[in-house]
This record gives sequence, structure tokens and C-alpha cells, in this order.
Amino acid sequence: EYTLDISPHQNAIITAGGGGIGGNARPLVDKDTGVEKHSLDVVQGGNFAFNMSLPGTRWAVMDKDGKLMASGDTLSTDRSTLDVLNKSVKLDPGKYDVTVILPSKLTSPQPWRLDLIPKLADAP
Repeated sequence: EYTLDISPHQNAIITAGGGGIGGNARPLVDKDTGVEKHSLDVVQGGNFAFNMSLPGTRWAVMDKDGKLMASGDTLSTDRSTLDVLNKSVKLDPGKYDVTVILPSKLTSPQPWRLDLIPKLADAP
């Protein structure tokens, strides 16, 4: 018996109010790498913090020219919490690619979400 389970490719629209992408991480079977690729279409730019909901996950956001704009991981809960609070990335309007490397040691499917949270500029 042959089955093919393909992770859906999402093309999320991001506004100044934020947005996000999500999916279901599955236990790895055979040659599944756990790598998912998605797209972001930023229609209103701004400064954003990123919050990944699934522990043990790595992610990266690149612009259309392949320049790394943001990256992070949830391998350490302390570090990922500090990243959300302290890091922000300026994204101009345009298309971006998102690569998510999901955990390899899942025993059951787990939902995940990568949220872009708008950050306000520091007051003078």
C-alpha cells in the first residue's frame, strides 16, 4: 500500500496588525524530513516579533532574494520567550519565504503556529 501525505503550503497575508501561519506536525515516517516551506505576503510593513508555539522547532524567514530576515527556535523555552519579548524584525511590504523545521521526535500529531506580533516603536 502506498500513501502520500503532503504538508499544505500556506501563503499567509500579513498586515500591520500581524498574522500567522500554522499546521500540524506529524511524526516522521520513512524519508520525511519534517521541513515545511510556506510564504508570507506582507501587504502592510512594520516591526514584528515572532512566536512559535511548538517546542523543539526551528524556523527562518527570508526575503525574495534569499536574505535572512529573521530566525529562531524553541529548543529552549527560556530563549524563545525572551526572543518574543526582546526581538523585533522590520518587514517591508513584499513576499517572504518561511522554512519551518519541525521536531523529529513526535509520537503523535501536534498543531503548531508561527505568529507575527506587531511591535510598537519605542517612545522617545
